[in-house]
Amino acid sequence: MAHSAGDACSSFDREATSQNAKDVAEEALRDLQDRAAEYLERGREQAFAVSDAVEEQIRTRPVQAVTVAAGIGFVLGYLWTRRS
Repeated sequence: MAHSAGDACSSFDREATSQNAKDVAEEALRDLQDRAAEYLERGREQAFAVSDAVEEQIRTRPVQAVTVAAGIGFVLGYLWTRRS
C-alpha cells in the first residue's frame, strides 16, 4: 500500500501539532511551578511574621497569653469530649 504525498504531509502536521501541544504543556507546567514557588515563599514569610508577632505579644502580655491559651484548650477539650 503506497502512501501519497498528502499522507506524508498529514503525518508531519500531526507530529508538529503534537510537539507544539507538548511544548505548550511544558511551558504551562513551568509557569505553574514558578507561581507555586512564589506562593510558598510568600506563605513562609507571612508565617514567620505571624510567629514573630505572637512571640512579641506573649513577651509583652504573658498573663493574657496564658489566659487565651487556657481558654482555647478548654474549648477544644469541651468539643472533643462532647464528640466522644
